[in-house]
Amino acid sequence: MKLNELIESHLGVETWETLRDKTGISYGAMYRYRNTPDADIKISNAIKIAKVLDFDMNEFKKLEE
Repeated sequence: MKLNELIESHLGVETWETLRDKTGISYGAMYRYRNTPDADIKISNAIKIAKVLDFDMNEFKKLEE
């Protein structure tokens, strides 16, 4: 699973823009997460996203290396 697929599977009623607003993650980082298939994510941003989307951090283990 790719990072953008993982995030999109948990977005629900949220959009990428509202996720960015709620997490405070920069536009550039969100753009990379959304558009780069093999984007790396900083642990601090992963925590923010998991908290806003209310999913377990273990979900990130599903990401392909």
